[in-house]
Amino acid sequence: MTDEIRAKLTVASDVLSPQEIAALVGIEPDDTQVKGEKNRLSTKEYAQHVWRIRNGESILSDATRIEQMERCISQLLRRVASSAPAIRRLSGDNLVEIGIYIFAREVPPIELTKEQVESIARLGATEDIDVVLYSEQ
Repeated sequence: MTDEIRAKLTVASDVLSPQEIAALVGIEPDDTQVKGEKNRLSTKEYAQHVWRIRNGESILSDATRIEQMERCISQLLRRVASSAPAIRRLSGDNLVEIGIYIFAREVPPIELTKEQVESIARLGATEDIDVVLYSEQ
């Protein structure tokens, strides 16, 4: 397994459908969940509507982990920059979250630039950073 980073912007709502969120934000989602529909394993129903966009995956090489992490997050933030006011309006009654997911053999340095933190704040988003460690045994 190679080390990876993924960044996602999620809007979750009890009321607004993914299509309504897309219309308000002006960006078509990469994936959605519809409240009440079964999850992909058919084990339970989704509790909320979800609209989500994500960047591509970046493989983290030892020499450039911080640069690749910065680029991965910045690509996602640039994609939504023009929709920031609409996304911020949604953050009042809905969950708006930037998720950063890191899959690695050891805990990498995790760093957000001042500009990234400001961009996330303009979205009215919370941050969720998950690190999944794995062994090569």
